[in-house]
Amino acid sequence: MSLHTGSVEKEDLVLAGTRVRLESLSHRHVEGLVAAAAADPSLYQWSSVPQGKAEATTYVDTALAWRDADTAVPFAIVRCG
Repeated sequence: MSLHTGSVEKEDLVLAGTRVRLESLSHRHVEGLVAAAAADPSLYQWSSVPQGKAEATTYVDTALAWRDADTAVPFAIVRCG
């Protein structure tokens, strides 16, 4: 097993698999979050999910503030292909 010992910027982190990739959350993900939340609300019956662009933007703003405070490392899950 190899461990990465270099420095990686939190804003540039991407973890890729064959079906999805995890990208460091940013404001470019807001529209996708809005679309995902509207697609099938039953998927999120046990989680609080922001509805609409304003709530999604606030959600991302909060996640980025936590990242900047070194209390979270927020990701967006993006389908590959």
